[in-house]
Amino acid sequence: MQVLPIEDILKTLLEKYNKNPRGWSILVDPQGNIIVLGPKVAYRLKVIPLGPAQFTGVGVAIEDVDEIKSLIKGVPSFGVRPLTSAHLKMIEKELLEKGTISWETLRKLTKAEPVPLNKALGSLALIGPELHTTRPLSEIIKGQRELDLLLQREANKLFREKYPHRAMAYI
Repeated sequence: MQVLPIEDILKTLLEKYNKNPRGWSILVDPQGNIIVLGPKVAYRLKVIPLGPAQFTGVGVAIEDVDEIKSLIKGVPSFGVRPLTSAHLKMIEKELLEKGTISWETLRKLTKAEPVPLNKALGSLALIGPELHTTRPLSEIIKGQRELDLLLQREANKLFREKYPHRAMAYI
């Protein structure tokens, strides 16, 4: 099992997503653990936030994903879905009338086929959904506790190497 920097993994995931944007799922816990499932690839990530839109971390490719797939069964696939002017009018109407977007509208929007990221550039798009859990992944999925400890250790090591001054604040 090779632990890789998250930047390398994200580059790989983006390339694979852009080749085939169908069949992706993302599962996130509150402790910075993420599982990304694609049609032919899956990764377990450990993320350390550095700021609002900046992070570091590590991850590993995973193979035994049957249990994870059973958890997300029925959840619409993750993807980038461009919004048409009709979509925007529907969203605007609901926000003005109800102050929120209905589940029915979200279901309609997520039924649209996801597109490669480069086909959505320059337009408004719906990105998601991600499935968030309130419990750590290691409590929900068998065999994740040992992997969680490994990734936590490697993410902390990478954080200390890349950001020694920031890391000193946590000693």
